[in-house]
Amino acid sequence: MAKIGKKWIHRGVILSVLLSCAGLYLVRIKKRPLTAEEPPVFQPNSENLAENRANDVGYQPLSSVIDQTSLFMSVKDKETFLNEVALVFASAPNSLDREDLHRKISRLNERGDAATAAVVEFLQKSPSSDNDIEPRLAMIDYLVYRAKFDMKAKHHLIDLASTPIPEGIPERYLASSLADRAEMTGGLAGLDWQAASNIIRATQDSLLKQLMTSESYYNLLAHGAGRDYALSLVQEVSPYFTPRQ
Repeated sequence: MAKIGKKWIHRGVILSVLLSCAGLYLVRIKKRPLTAEEPPVFQPNSENLAENRANDVGYQPLSSVIDQTSLFMSVKDKETFLNEVALVFASAPNSLDREDLHRKISRLNERGDAATAAVVEFLQKSPSSDNDIEPRLAMIDYLVYRAKFDMKAKHHLIDLASTPIPEGIPERYLASSLADRAEMTGGLAGLDWQAASNIIRATQDSLLKQLMTSESYYNLLAHGAGRDYALSLVQEVSPYFTPRQ
């Protein structure tokens, strides 16, 4: 697995989703550790920028991954694993020492493809209660972390961020689903800007596009891109984007 970094980046993310029809204002706040050997340097020329994922060896659509989940883990094992992910990735960065964190993430990664399959299945379902919201943040963080060295996880991240939000879900959980897709796209932006920008370009909903662009901008900064360069990238896909002051 990728080694745990010597430095932590404490980033408080406030993702606010305003649903005008109900006046619902959902605020999700996170503090994320960065789990790489060193803080990564943004690389705009990834060799995977224009990959044809359908033809990639090992690529599986989400439906296939989810169908196989029961073969990887029992229901009880899956529940235990997801609880472990939530505990590790929802923890404040300074709540675990380096060795303890390394050991816990190593245990998570021992599940291999079963780990990403369980997380994909969890995230693919729309939230149905308030208790589903906070764990989703940890699952997204884990999938973004895995995508740094696991191409299958990266494929799943792209597919999940691109999946249309189902119609008819309650507005409160619609807000959470919008936030999920924005955060997944933002996490992807630091790994493969072209893939993230393709998702943003293909997004028709103006609010979701705005949220995706904002998350992508701040993730580019966190991964070493200069402010002017990051702004020029995101404004290519969202010309009217302006960073928060």
